[in-house]
Amino acid sequence: MADNTLRAAESAPNLEKGRLQKLKELEEINQVLRSSSNQDFGSTADTFLDCTKATELIKIFNDPCCPLTISISSFAKKIVSRCEGPDNAAFACGHVIVLVTSQFPQAMDPLIAELRRACICNVPKHISYSKSAFESKEAYWKAIGYQEENGKIESTEDYLKRLESYMSTGSDCQNVHGLEEGWAWLDMFLNALPANIYTAVALNAFLQMAGFAFFGKDESQFMKKLNIISENFLNA
Repeated sequence: MADNTLRAAESAPNLEKGRLQKLKELEEINQVLRSSSNQDFGSTADTFLDCTKATELIKIFNDPCCPLTISISSFAKKIVSRCEGPDNAAFACGHVIVLVTSQFPQAMDPLIAELRRACICNVPKHISYSKSAFESKEAYWKAIGYQEENGKIESTEDYLKRLESYMSTGSDCQNVHGLEEGWAWLDMFLNALPANIYTAVALNAFLQMAGFAFFGKDESQFMKKLNIISENFLNA
């Protein structure tokens, strides 16, 4: 992929690389645990996927029969899978994230890494289309996260629905224990990413979850951000 197709803040790739490396290390630890134990940890992952209440999830985290790293990985995958479902409720999902990570803060970084692996706008970064960089439009769509099923690429409408859900949940993660990371993310997004349909949907989803808190924290600064958005993104 040509370098000029990738748009991201200077610090974003390194931050992303660090989180993905930690996620890889977590997965390697879990692989060793699974291969050295007779216990079926896969059933724990299935239990996570069936749980809808934070209290049920916390019980699994506290279960001494299941290693904490397995629970953390299963929790992160559960949240991402909820983003991909038709019945995802961002506010309810955010409530679960707050309750679980307040008791198990080490679950936050793997969750953010999984969300950023699923949706590049969460980094934030964007890949622009170039004929010289991609063999086809389909190859480009796959690169930015379009899913393929039975040899057919999903529609842009379906992709944008998932993008919106990923970003709403990512906003919850950025701001769950303070707004500093959210402010930093917003600055990187506005300074580095181009205005188009993908980034506009991503930004709108983020602000729907975090905008009110930003406004309450620093009205003047937030209004400046809105002016930038108005000038660049409203026609995307």
